[in-house]
This record gives sequence, structure tokens and C-alpha cells, in this order.
Amino acid sequence: YLEFTSKLAGVPYASEAKFYPTADELGAAKARLCDGLNVVWALAGSSCHKFYPGQDTVMARILLEHPNCRIFMVGDEACQILEAGWEKEERVVCLSGKINIRDTLPLAKLADVVIGCETGVLNAVAFEDNRKVVLLSHSSHENLTKHWKNSISLAPEGLSCYPCHRLHYTREFCNEDKETGAAMCQKLIPPADVYAAVDYMEATV
Repeated sequence: YLEFTSKLAGVPYASEAKFYPTADELGAAKARLCDGLNVVWALAGSSCHKFYPGQDTVMARILLEHPNCRIFMVGDEACQILEAGWEKEERVVCLSGKINIRDTLPLAKLADVVIGCETGVLNAVAFEDNRKVVLLSHSSHENLTKHWKNSISLAPEGLSCYPCHRLHYTREFCNEDKETGAAMCQKLIPPADVYAAVDYMEATV
């Protein structure tokens, strides 16, 4: 995508896209962090296929294996439904609909790991040093994360409709997992693989 954009603009491609927070925004984000593993989970994107039904399983494993951690769940107000059940866990911070995008991005910039589907939050930290765990849906690694720094891209195996290269706003052309309501491309990414990507990051720090 970025190579194509650069070509359209008539400029050489370079991996230079970054978000630049103000000092106040950066300070506010730092104040939220713990002294252990900090994870930002971007809960959903702009289309119906951009949420991960294995989220709770992965989060529970992170909390079990890394007692000194903090998981920040971020998104818009609609994402609050994906936060349900975590309100009483002190190491999980439910921020969906409570902070705006300019407060979210500095947090993602400072986190050890950022997890999510193909969202603006993940794109904003593409060339930062921290670990990105990207749950691909309509795009391939070649499309989106080819040049990204320190990222692990996970995609479904054996799914004929992946990658579909389309943004879905209805289920008309998107195969749905009836049990979870998620897109099959998300359902078929094993939670164990997502956790392994997080755990690999922790082992290499």
C-alpha cells in the first residue's frame, strides 16, 4: 500500500510514516504504564471483519504468564462491548470511548506490544521499535506489513477467500463464523499463535 501511495505521489518510497505526540500527550501516556509488560490491544477497526474473537483467551494467557503486566483496551464507544467481563481485573485498563485517538496513539507508541487487526492504531506505530502483532483480514503481508518494523503478521491458513482485498460493511461478501459473529479470517487465527507472538517479544527484550 505504501509503495503504491508513494508511486502515485511521485516520490521515492521510504518507511518514514510516524505519529508525533506533544510533550503533554507523551507524558500522560507514560503515566499510565506499569513497570512490567505493557500491551495495547486495538479492539476493532472500521469494518465488520476487523475484530478478533480469540481476544479474551489471549488476554487471559498474557495475564497468567506475565503477572506484572498491564493491558490497555482501546477503541471507540462501540468497542466497549468487547471489554465486557474485564472491568474488575486491575491489570486490564478499559479505555474504549474514554480517550480520543490523540491519547491512544502515544500509548501505542510507548507500549511494549501493540495487538490488533488492520487499524489506524497499528498503522501509526508501524515503524516504531516496539512489537506489533497484526491480525490480517482483507490484506496480505505483502500489501500491508512488508516494510513494518518488528512486526509479526498472522493470517488464516486454508481459507479460500483470504485475502479478499475489500472492506466489508455488511456480511454480503464476508464469510462469517456463526458462533462468534466474527469473520472467518479472524476466527481461523489460533489464539495460541497470537500469544506466541507476544511471548516471543517478551523473550527478546
